[in-house]
Amino acid sequence: MRGNIVIVRSFGGEALVRRVWGIGKNVVYLIHEIEYQRFLADEEAASPIGFPVNDVFEYEPDAAERAEVGKELNWKVLKPFNAA
Repeated sequence: MRGNIVIVRSFGGEALVRRVWGIGKNVVYLIHEIEYQRFLADEEAASPIGFPVNDVFEYEPDAAERAEVGKELNWKVLKPFNAA
């Protein structure tokens, strides 16, 4: 699981692409790619942030591309992230 790339619905409803750092009860801890690389290099990095598991989705390149250019996503068609 750690290192998987996912799409997450932020608190403001914005779509973000992040890396999984860990899984808790009903929460997925995510981190930005830059911070993920810093952690792997044993450098100082920002802490992962917990998101409700219901707001985390499997990575899909087309959806990620839409998110990067600020287009809206249809959250209903994205596959929920399997945090099991």
